[in-house]
Amino acid sequence: MRKRSTGKIILFFTFLIVLWAGFYFGTNGYLNRTLKDRIESEFSKQTERKYELKIESIKFSLVNRSLSFRTLAVRPIADSLTEATYNVSCSQIKFSGVNILKYLTAKELVIDRLFITDPEVSVIKGTRSQPADTDSLKNFTLFNVIKQFANSVTVKRFEVNNSQFEYFNTRTDTIASLSSNDNYLKIVNLYIGRSSNTTPGYFKADTVSFVMNRVAWTTDDSLYSMKAKRMEVSYRDSSLIIDSIEIEPNYSKRRFAEIAGKQTDRFDISLGALVFKKIDLRRFVEYHDIISQSLNVVNLTFKAFRDKNDQREFNRPASVQQLIQQIPFYCTIDSINLLDSFIAYEEVAPGKKIPGRITFNKINGNFTGLTNDSLLISTGRVLNFSANCLLMNEGILHATYLIPLNTMNMVFECKGFMTKLPMAALNSMLEPTVGISLDKGVIDTLDFNFKAGENSSSGKMKLIYHDLHLSMPETKDASFKEKLGLLIANNFVINESNPKGDKQPEIVNLFYERNKQRFMFHYTWKTLYSGIKSTVGIPDIKKK
Repeated sequence: MRKRSTGKIILFFTFLIVLWAGFYFGTNGYLNRTLKDRIESEFSKQTERKYELKIESIKFSLVNRSLSFRTLAVRPIADSLTEATYNVSCSQIKFSGVNILKYLTAKELVIDRLFITDPEVSVIKGTRSQPADTDSLKNFTLFNVIKQFANSVTVKRFEVNNSQFEYFNTRTDTIASLSSNDNYLKIVNLYIGRSSNTTPGYFKADTVSFVMNRVAWTTDDSLYSMKAKRMEVSYRDSSLIIDSIEIEPNYSKRRFAEIAGKQTDRFDISLGALVFKKIDLRRFVEYHDIISQSLNVVNLTFKAFRDKNDQREFNRPASVQQLIQQIPFYCTIDSINLLDSFIAYEEVAPGKKIPGRITFNKINGNFTGLTNDSLLISTGRVLNFSANCLLMNEGILHATYLIPLNTMNMVFECKGFMTKLPMAALNSMLEPTVGISLDKGVIDTLDFNFKAGENSSSGKMKLIYHDLHLSMPETKDASFKEKLGLLIANNFVINESNPKGDKQPEIVNLFYERNKQRFMFHYTWKTLYSGIKSTVGIPDIKKK
């Protein structure tokens, strides 16, 4: 009896092994002979024959309840001259904790975890911006790819670490303009099924975040390098966060203009963060298009420097309208918020060596209406900028710009209000550039409103101040004529206060004939200076 029982047991287990082997080899044979080809064919079909998917092998393990795709690569079939191009590869994609019963009974693939080994992604930028209704891949969906073998796919946890990402501006570039080798992708409860088929190319998930660490970028002219500590993309709420940004000039102040070959502004910029909300992420990645509901610019530090002793090319600068309409990608941002920021401008006057400096501290402002969409512009879109700040970290300043976008001319309106500025705070700009110093005086209020056109500006100003007194900085170069001019100015010309005694405050006209070789901020300052000069009676003090 024992021998018969033992023989039956051996025979039973032999049968199980044969059955398992048959299932294993039959399943893997089916996966590699039939399913692999179906997936590759369907992927090509869904991308309209623009891309091919190659899978070396597929392996299923009943013991580990795992499904592995080995050596995958996505490559373009034909090189597009206009559309963004992707190259994606990895050594393995492994699904673990596969619910076999669920798949056999309902053809629903439920997976505990998904691992991707050695992923590499490179993107070549598209050269034209495509409206959504002409997108050649608008009908591509992940569900159409997987429906050949499953009604749905659910992945409870999907993570990718240490992937390599490179971004190229053109197909001939050998060095990536943007790269990152420390990336992290996390998706919780990813779902691909019929109900996720409504949004092209996407899926449903509780949480989706993509993080790029230590991002580096260099401009085409090599003048600047950009570094970002972290870039995070969240598909769930369509947000893009770029953290700790630095845009640094690659050359010193003296060398920069020599490399640029002309007199130009040199910028040194850092930001705490750029936070885009409700942004079209796909259009951003493929074409650099920016379509966003809002953008928060946090802790901007913007420093500009110009040496006017450098050789200057006398070109007419573009207007704000031209700059916006010539942005080389589609751009529409409903609202831009500038938070707790700082701007400084330094300028070395002709014949001088030391730069004058003016600062705007603790800036909080808001832009609305930014777009280069020709249809929106044709409806009369206006760019509105309103901000509050401290001028020279002293005077409280509020200013508003209204810039109509349906023109290419330098046209805008500006109004503002400032209080409580000690005039000596302006000496860091006045002393090195025009050679005068303000010993005393306080601007109590400054109220202005003007319209600027292509050729000239005009408006009104009310400047209320008291105890103004001019002097000359300590210098051996000051001539007797200049000292005499200051003496006369302080005692016979300069108005020490406005209003005078019991009189009403003087309101003066603003007027300036535009220098068409200078930009809007110079235009603004010269317009305001016309009113300051008229109110105060500032003399022209020039060194020979």
